[in-house]
Amino acid sequence: MRHLALFFVLSLFFAFSSLAQTGSVQGKLIDSKTSKPVEGISVQVNGTSIEANTDGKGEFILENVPVGVGTLIFTGYGYESKELEFQLNENEVGNIGSVELVFTYNDVSVDLPMVVLEESDLEEESSQAMSGLLQSSDDVFSEIAAYTFGAVRFRARGYDSENTAIYFNGIEMNDLETGRAKYSDWGGLNDVLRNKEIYFGQDNNDLSLSYLGGGANLLTRASEYRPGVKLSYMSTISNYRNRVMATASTGLMENNWAFTVSGSHRWAEEGYVEGTFYDAWAYFIAAEKVINENQSISLTAFVTPNKRGKSAGAPQEIYDLEDDNYYNANWGYQDGEVRNARVANTMKPYIMLNHLWNINEKMDLNTSVSYSFGRDGGTALNWGDARDPRPTYYKYLPHNSDDPSVGWVSRHIDWDAMYQANSDEYYLVEDLDGIEGNDYLGIRSKYMIEDRRIDHSQISANMKFNYEINQDFNVLANVSYTNYTGRHFKEVSDLLGGEFWYDIDKFAEGDVDNPDQLQSDLNNPNRIARVGDVFGYDYDANIDRIGGLVKADYTIDNLDLYLGLGLSNTSFNRTGNMRVGKFPDNSYGDSEKQSFLNYNINGGLTYKITGRHIVYANGAYVTRAPYFDDAYVSPRTRDQLVDGLTDEKIMSFDVNYLARLPYITGRFSAYYTTFKDQTDVMSFYHDGYRNFVNYAITGMDKEHIGIELGLEGKVTSTITLSAAASLGQFTYSSRPNVSISRDNNSESIATNETVYVQDYRVDGTPQTALSFGAEYRAPKGWWVSGDINYFDNTYLSFNPARRTSLAVEGVDINSDLASDILSQEKLPSSFTLNLKAGKSWRFDKYYLSLFATVNNVLDNQEIITGGYEQLRFDYENHDLEKFPSYYYYMYGRTYMLILTFSF
Repeated sequence: MRHLALFFVLSLFFAFSSLAQTGSVQGKLIDSKTSKPVEGISVQVNGTSIEANTDGKGEFILENVPVGVGTLIFTGYGYESKELEFQLNENEVGNIGSVELVFTYNDVSVDLPMVVLEESDLEEESSQAMSGLLQSSDDVFSEIAAYTFGAVRFRARGYDSENTAIYFNGIEMNDLETGRAKYSDWGGLNDVLRNKEIYFGQDNNDLSLSYLGGGANLLTRASEYRPGVKLSYMSTISNYRNRVMATASTGLMENNWAFTVSGSHRWAEEGYVEGTFYDAWAYFIAAEKVINENQSISLTAFVTPNKRGKSAGAPQEIYDLEDDNYYNANWGYQDGEVRNARVANTMKPYIMLNHLWNINEKMDLNTSVSYSFGRDGGTALNWGDARDPRPTYYKYLPHNSDDPSVGWVSRHIDWDAMYQANSDEYYLVEDLDGIEGNDYLGIRSKYMIEDRRIDHSQISANMKFNYEINQDFNVLANVSYTNYTGRHFKEVSDLLGGEFWYDIDKFAEGDVDNPDQLQSDLNNPNRIARVGDVFGYDYDANIDRIGGLVKADYTIDNLDLYLGLGLSNTSFNRTGNMRVGKFPDNSYGDSEKQSFLNYNINGGLTYKITGRHIVYANGAYVTRAPYFDDAYVSPRTRDQLVDGLTDEKIMSFDVNYLARLPYITGRFSAYYTTFKDQTDVMSFYHDGYRNFVNYAITGMDKEHIGIELGLEGKVTSTITLSAAASLGQFTYSSRPNVSISRDNNSESIATNETVYVQDYRVDGTPQTALSFGAEYRAPKGWWVSGDINYFDNTYLSFNPARRTSLAVEGVDINSDLASDILSQEKLPSSFTLNLKAGKSWRFDKYYLSLFATVNNVLDNQEIITGGYEQLRFDYENHDLEKFPSYYYYMYGRTYMLILTFSF
């Protein structure tokens, strides 16, 4: 299959390339209202296949155009089509000057949500949440990767999400604890996130050279938004069912002020998956004052509060029993109403201030500061001295039952049973709050709903200075600083009919000799928690990062060169707000500060064979501080660092060919990247130990090698074909070590056990992805398109402890059982079919557009997009079915219908 896919890529590339021609008419397209350059407009010589697209300056060039009288046709998303006659003499380079285009608001593609999956949380669950990772429409491959491949959890080049950077007005938005951008923080702001600077992969850019997966800088200057009002309604079936959105912009007024406001609401009483719901709002305001022709100051503020009922993966056994690959264990009926136990709840306001200063024609300075705060997290069930309420608990599954014929009886969460269990559980708390004789008798909840919170506060600043020494030599300097505090704690959300929750470590009962070791907080012993009280754990993640970048760009004839050097210092520590009974000496107060000095060196060259054929290459060496999320063995209970914690080292190269031909554009890339000394910490509940167990993996290396291709070609003036391919091989290139510990004590279960995963495949993304699409765009404002896609070489996330000598102890290493224990599961290949259509109308100054899409037209509900092996393993009997793997399925047929009205 891999050879066939490679043949497909090369055949497409050469077939498209064989059509190439050039021309010699040039000009520039500008917006009729703002006089700004218009990028991405198709310019075609009527009656021929000679065509080009305008660049970022709105400019185009057509070569080898027949002499004489001809007609140029201008077409593109968001603008009225236009024709212009020209006269071209022999051997003349005709310049038609600037041509004005009228904006129509018919580019509904910007409303499309793109699929970016969230990482698993403590219970190893995942999500098929939709969110907005913006990609460049100028790059065919990245557009297809975002809109089409994203539905199956595709990650470009196999990189994890912490290798992609998102900025707002120069302020980095990636979370300092995990390195990942949280797209829900600005979900629902589609209309105001169109202006952006994009770079793909490790291309030369002015944002950051340490992120090798590409990035985007979202620009929210109020004066850059088009004046007018836009209203839209969307009906869909996904995580939500409805969306309304409204945006209004003044443009730059005569008093040199500009304002933009936007808002949206996305909601569903029940989403695609049974038992889920969605309720998300978004509010945005931007104001700008242009001080003079060289300076402006702008303010941006937004907040996107959202609550949603979550879904969860499940073992295949349960999907088969339910005959439903979207079974969701997170909900049940309470008094006849659906109630979800896992409700995500986020609200994080952002405020940004920007100053732009064109010092002179050679120098400019951009200064940005921002402040954000708010809450993140979600609810979950908690219980003590009671039966596990989760329907998918492994002991309830038929294959683990003493009598499999009984079947599976716990389909939903039984809310009524939990209320009943709490109703008469009278309990005497002795010496309440540590006061001798202060006894309290009340109804103790065996079951409750807890809210796992991360409340943060962050201040960021960035200053970028650009100096154009001459037309061939440019120097850029960038300095940034971020101070972050994230408070991690649990709060009682609902006692389910009880009066209080007894705040002791239920997992440590029976494992300790000293009753003080049961206390969650020795500073507040024998404490009871009521609704709204903090309990369980409470600590702060404190992170400071300061960094800088210096980059030089130099041009010699047709050769562009760049060299960049980045330096950063990251420091972090843990502040415990509770003195944990099991770890009284290293759980409370400030831990020792950890500090990491890092650097990155980047360079590259671009050779312009002609204006239509460009070859460029990039190279980088990056060191990166470990993230707080992977630095501590169990930050919930203590400040113990992972042994051997060190910097991650990344080396990467890519070579690219870019074609910009009259009726074909495309990019072919080959890349090679190594990641060394990665660290990963995972936690899970272990039945045997009756406690949380922690896996700390160190010395993890990966190798990513592959090719990418994106092509778009005009067959006629109305028909466009597109193709994309990603062929990769992403593997683990080392045998890392794993140390295993539990929260009950500081003793290790295993120390530096070798994990035999060298040459295993990196999980969670298709390593082969192919797409072919066609679009018909009629002259009268309607269009239709479709694409077919193929995915292969996706692997299940594996349990590292299952790949150690402990896991096969007593097993014949040459047996089938040993092979089954050590092997990595490859998921089935799949293909999808998607259709889209749109139509726009203009009524004087009013515009109306309609857009529709149907994804997974064939309603294939058997496409597994990912999953994981449970971290629990049956070491005694080596029964692989005892703790079965969990899987996630791509949604079946879904649709989206957007109606937009603007003026």
